[in-house]
Amino acid sequence: MHGIRLYLRFVIIYLKTKIEYDHFFVFMDLVLNSIWPLVNLTMLWIMLDRFGQIDGWDFDQLMFLFNLSHMAYLVCAVIIWNPTREMQELVRSGGFDAYLIRPIHPLAHLIMRQFSHGHFFGLVVSVSILIYNVNRLQLDVTIGSVAWFLSIVIGGALIYSAYMLVCGTLSFWIVKTESVYELVVDNLRGITEFPLTIYNKTVKAILLFVVPYGFVNYVPASGMFFPESSPWPEVVRLLATPVLGAVLFGSALLFFRIGMKRYQSTGS
Repeated sequence: MHGIRLYLRFVIIYLKTKIEYDHFFVFMDLVLNSIWPLVNLTMLWIMLDRFGQIDGWDFDQLMFLFNLSHMAYLVCAVIIWNPTREMQELVRSGGFDAYLIRPIHPLAHLIMRQFSHGHFFGLVVSVSILIYNVNRLQLDVTIGSVAWFLSIVIGGALIYSAYMLVCGTLSFWIVKTESVYELVVDNLRGITEFPLTIYNKTVKAILLFVVPYGFVNYVPASGMFFPESSPWPEVVRLLATPVLGAVLFGSALLFFRIGMKRYQSTGS
């Protein structure tokens, strides 16, 4: 509880600073992060208007698939996107020294100082899209279904967070990690906006067993919409995402600890 209260105090200070000195950029972040998912869904609608379906998935099902991944990404990005992107510059410049002398874990301190207000705005839009989408699909909303959905979103956020943290931690070895970050976090994640069945076996294997983003949205969504044709047992569809997220994020934290031991200050 103390950590949560401390984090919220950091967030309040961060937002006050942004509003006071960078209010124009806060407004632009609001606009861009609100428009981006709507633009993606509009392009998807245009595509489906021409082709009708994509491998048996209609527009509303694809909207759910997209939004499930997008929401999980935004939940983790609000907390960890800025810190992991900043790590390469902190390591290169020696600014990471400041995080090693505070009476708080360096990663926790990084996260507390780097709240991403832009992604938070996008998350609000994503929740609105979800409500509209659930209504369109006429899904039953029960305590059980809400609990299942939240477990999938949290598990997916942990999966994305794990790979963001791994990419950031690589800075302790290779310093420049932009290309790795863009490939693993952005490009591979974008592939999962469509059903994995449209890709070849190599791509599917990568997205299920190497960088398992398929468990963020495709495995649970396909099991929900097409349970009779899903190759995954029900227990996997229900539990694999949160369990895998916890394991991967725990492994990423261990990797971060190993990376810190490799850190060498630039000196004065």
